[in-house]
Amino acid sequence: NTNINVGFRYVYNTLSSTSNLLPRIQINYNLNSFVTFSCAYAKHTQYDYTLKEIKNSYFFAPFSVYLPIEKQEQPLLSDYYTLGLKLSDSSYGSLNTEVYYKQMNRIPSINLYTGFKEKNKGRALGFELLYRKQFNDLTFISSYTLSYSKVLKKTVSYFSGFDRRHNVKMFFAYEMGNGWRLSAFWTYLSGLPYTPYMGNFIGAGMNGRENSEFDFTYPGYFSTNIGQVDIGRNSKRYSAYHRMDVGIEKDWMFTDKVFSLKLQVINVYNHKNVAFINYNSDILNQGPEKKNNLPIIPR
Repeated sequence: NTNINVGFRYVYNTLSSTSNLLPRIQINYNLNSFVTFSCAYAKHTQYDYTLKEIKNSYFFAPFSVYLPIEKQEQPLLSDYYTLGLKLSDSSYGSLNTEVYYKQMNRIPSINLYTGFKEKNKGRALGFELLYRKQFNDLTFISSYTLSYSKVLKKTVSYFSGFDRRHNVKMFFAYEMGNGWRLSAFWTYLSGLPYTPYMGNFIGAGMNGRENSEFDFTYPGYFSTNIGQVDIGRNSKRYSAYHRMDVGIEKDWMFTDKVFSLKLQVINVYNHKNVAFINYNSDILNQGPEKKNNLPIIPR
């Protein structure tokens, strides 16, 4: 039993007045009631970072979203290829596995020499595993992703700002009866890459470092622009991000409507997840300062 699904999606971005026609094709082959194979190709638009401006240069903040807003600015565009296998059994649950490869264009990044925005190509590949099982009143879902993502800039390549090597998630939900439900969610993410700096130099912006990310020369002697000397683009990583969230929910039925009240506590063990590292270029710099995400908080 083979199913073939073909579709197209038209996307118009009102912020940048751009449009894209995005095709998708997926083929599913059901070997039997327990085993299904699949393969797919799709073109996607993606948005990855928030662009922030500091004086005469820019930087991208992690854990945020990039929206192109300049006239005719195209978003990140990717070609996405997948091969998948699904195993389903009423006693053992369902297991989905997928291998993917992504070819990316128009990745927004910052030129470390000039401090301004540029667009590059990139690639990503990885493996995803998803398991789901229902134990009477208990629902359990877990997933694991192994991924690898790089930006390609002429003869230089470096880890993309959104590269995470390992991604683990677990979710539990328990139905206690009378409309009461307990839930717990735990996630672990490998730290995002960042670029450590050694210091500053005067003369930035006169010549680009097109072929090397390790060029510590002193070009543009008569320029007063300040540039940063790095020790390798995205050569270090933030500490791993992980947290546990717990929640309780109560449902009430009134005629044909359901009303719910939910309390959730985020990051119950109050792990200090680093959001970004602030490098102070002042001559009295006491070292980089870590900025953390929000601590334990109910919502």
